[in-house]
Amino acid sequence: MGPVDEGLNRIRNFVRWGWNKTTAAQGGVLGGSVPVLIAYEEHDRQVNTSSEDPEFNFSVPALYKAIAGDHKLMVKLDCAGHSVVWEMQHKNVHNLSKHWLEHLKVDGKTQGIFNMNNNYDISPAP
Repeated sequence: MGPVDEGLNRIRNFVRWGWNKTTAAQGGVLGGSVPVLIAYEEHDRQVNTSSEDPEFNFSVPALYKAIAGDHKLMVKLDCAGHSVVWEMQHKNVHNLSKHWLEHLKVDGKTQGIFNMNNNYDISPAP
């Protein structure tokens, strides 16, 4: 984006706007009347951090656990980082999202924690 000769790459900044264990559990809506798919990348250190400061401490697995309802699925994408849409898993994350949005399940699964390899094979997380 920007002028042609600048070669500028713009990526949206991460904003913490309330997705945390407190708000995720409120009312039992998430994972209930609102099914939840969480896909995250094995090597993404921007969404899985540890810090003394709670403002900068975020864990995708902790968020999944905080969602009160049962209709929730979490998939860790192997060999992927924060910019997955430009990486080798981009087609898999697209297909994962598409199946969830069309069927509210992926590979027959509506809940649980799974890993997805580069061949779109989904297996239970260890």
